[in-house]
Amino acid sequence: MIIPSKGAPVVSDGELLAADLTRICTDLKNAGVQAFWAYCAAVVVFCSVAWSGHNDLPRAIPIALLIVVCAGARLWVSDRLGRWSHPAWLRAYSALSMLTSLIWGCSLGMLLLTEGRATSLAVTTMLMMAGFSAGGLANLAPSRTIHLRFQLALWTPPLLAAAIPHPPGPNYSLSVIFAFFLIYLTATGRQAHHKYLTNLRRESDLVLARQAAESANTAKSAFVANISHEIRTPMNGVLGMLQLSLLDQMPAAQRDLLQSAQASAQSLLGLLNDLLDFSKIEAGRMKLEEIPVDVDELVQDIAKLFGSQAELKGIRLATAVSENLPAVLTDPTRLRQVLVNLTANALKFTSKGSVSIDVSVVSLSPCQLQFSVKDTGVGIPLEKQALIFEAFAQADDHTTRTYGGTGLGLAISRRLIALMGGVLSVESKLGLGSVFRFSLKFGIAPHVARAVPIAQQVALRPLRVLVADDNPVNQKVACGLLRRHGHEAVAVLNGQEAILACTSAQFDVILMDVQMPVISGYDATRAIRAQQTSSRIPIIGLTANASETDRRLCLESGMDDYVSKPFTWQILASVMARLVDSPGHRSLSLTAARRRRSF
Repeated sequence: MIIPSKGAPVVSDGELLAADLTRICTDLKNAGVQAFWAYCAAVVVFCSVAWSGHNDLPRAIPIALLIVVCAGARLWVSDRLGRWSHPAWLRAYSALSMLTSLIWGCSLGMLLLTEGRATSLAVTTMLMMAGFSAGGLANLAPSRTIHLRFQLALWTPPLLAAAIPHPPGPNYSLSVIFAFFLIYLTATGRQAHHKYLTNLRRESDLVLARQAAESANTAKSAFVANISHEIRTPMNGVLGMLQLSLLDQMPAAQRDLLQSAQASAQSLLGLLNDLLDFSKIEAGRMKLEEIPVDVDELVQDIAKLFGSQAELKGIRLATAVSENLPAVLTDPTRLRQVLVNLTANALKFTSKGSVSIDVSVVSLSPCQLQFSVKDTGVGIPLEKQALIFEAFAQADDHTTRTYGGTGLGLAISRRLIALMGGVLSVESKLGLGSVFRFSLKFGIAPHVARAVPIAQQVALRPLRVLVADDNPVNQKVACGLLRRHGHEAVAVLNGQEAILACTSAQFDVILMDVQMPVISGYDATRAIRAQQTSSRIPIIGLTANASETDRRLCLESGMDDYVSKPFTWQILASVMARLVDSPGHRSLSLTAARRRRSF
């Protein structure tokens, strides 16, 4: 590093960054603080030794005062240098460092010239100067120029004073010692500066690497979110149109074709969800909830979900859950995801026999439960059991050809269990079956309300629903499903039209897309909430954004709930049923309905 003249660059090495200059100035500031207290202590020693010599105190006091003033000025400049890292403060710091060391050097030179011998005061001064030189090697390593000027100013005056002829004669041996010491300090200072810059570059590289990784992670998350939105939007149209088509009367052969298309589309959606989950886990953006969960109910729901599939294959699907399990605090979505994946794998790889989902109590204080999914399927060779938990990996190519799959399910499941504080393991024997198990610790929930299955929920009364979506296909899907189930649907293309519609008419529910032109769904929701006085219209976000962040943004904008596209009528109906007549939300009365019809 070079201390610049006016207009010269502060840093000569082009590899150093602006952040490096700030670091260098901060380190030099710390050196200035340490040097100030070292000089103050040295001045006290210097004056004490001079006072003990009786005749040297009058000369020592002016030198001591001058050193303290210069050191104090350097301390003041150090503070400004650490704050602003400006070249002007750097030049001032260099000048004051050299001036302070020059005063010490001239003091020793004067003592050598006047005494002609190494008095106690001269020896004390030499020892203190040697200490300053050693401290300067480390503290001034950020700037080779400042260090070189510091050492030259410190040792050149006594070197010349020892070499100049004077009564009783020059002290050449002392002069040679000073010269060799100065050469040693110069060479060592260069090494210290090189080591400092090497460490600085290494730290800068680490900072740049971390910033690059964070930027890549952010770009990856943005890419995944964008791809999710772009894929889910047409998927909502495909699945929605299939739902509408299957509501019509049609020949059995045609219905079978549509149901096959629907199953394929749902498989594609499952693959998309797996890819998104894996990306979020890899990026460290997977967030877990902690809400009350009835584990027994969760397991029974999973058994009902796969009951038909097991019956078609002639496989016995059983559950074994310990009695009187307490309600626990966990993320039901992710726990269900893991158990569904393990159960689906067990059924896929089992052609005869049974599959069992078991939950047992390990301890109640603290609450720890063990989950296991057992099957009598093909089994996994011992040497392949570690491989199956790697992303995009399966036991062998034959497995992929025979059973299909991406190899993401177990990788995601193991990572989710790790996030929840457990370990997913497997025990398997080829040809005899497999057991996947994991144990988790839970907090005890004070109470959990048992969910009412969608099929058993009370039918929705006829509702008037505003659908705000800029995509014509998604509009057609939402409005078609609503009308097929006896509801009135009004469609608008953007947030501004949604705001105007709410001011001119009354609605029981608003289905609000998020990404719309003119005014977004978030801003439209805020505007609608600002217009409301007493009653509150339920607003449900319908969007292809599937992340937890998007859900949070929906709720923060004033929406009451969030449904990710593509959605089914059962999911949408259950959310509307929960919100439309809940306390605090407006329910159109018969009077309001009559008033609406009179418009």
